[in-house]
Amino acid sequence: MNTFWFLSKILIPLSGIWFWGLLLLFITLLIKNTKRKKKFLLATFFFFLFILNSGIIGSIIHIWEVKPIRIGSIKHLYKYGIILGGFAGYDKESNTIEFNNSSDRLFAAIALYKQGKIQKIVISGGEGNLLKTGKSEADITAEYLLSIGIPDSVIIRESYSKNTTENVSQIKKKINGDGKDCLLITSGYHMRRSLAIFHKQALFPVAFSCDLRGSSITISDFITFKSNALVDWDVLIHETVGYVVYKCMGYI
Repeated sequence: MNTFWFLSKILIPLSGIWFWGLLLLFITLLIKNTKRKKKFLLATFFFFLFILNSGIIGSIIHIWEVKPIRIGSIKHLYKYGIILGGFAGYDKESNTIEFNNSSDRLFAAIALYKQGKIQKIVISGGEGNLLKTGKSEADITAEYLLSIGIPDSVIIRESYSKNTTENVSQIKKKINGDGKDCLLITSGYHMRRSLAIFHKQALFPVAFSCDLRGSSITISDFITFKSNALVDWDVLIHETVGYVVYKCMGYI
């Protein structure tokens, strides 16, 4: 598993949409034949128009995402709210936690706890970076929760996993039963693969998707070109490739 994790950290960036765009541009610059060069330049131009279009990637990722349930519709008190890692890091210089675009996972769990929908918060995540900081994501997140008044008795830490498969294996040791008394809290784009891994390990939590990226697409988005569309393409490619690889490896 460690070799698999290490290779993923190296190879996954090469599957990014920016890599293929730059590769296409580089090939175009190398072509000597004038007519062929013009064709490649035109193809490169339309490729970038396609990947920068907010409406296109928004519509595709909307199909991929697992749709959320609303907090107000939850009538059952769940014993555990499971947050999958990948939303925070640790800054050694300032000794602070740094959140990324997936931090809705944490704030959704806080809201669920404060509204009486979950009893305990399970934080799953070790050090997922190649360059070590000395603190796991679960530990720094627990410190943050304590700092905003969440009791220590509510927090369950899982500090050893490096990927989602290890997340689930370690979580299984922390909770009782088949997971049906759990809310699984992760980004909508990450939920499909996550649920498949949980089910493979005979755990059946209820999905609570957050951090939705394709939920508010309008007609104007199809005539809008934004650089952050590249981020959504990378997210989608990462998840779909990850799903296929995990399927081939027998993890789902």
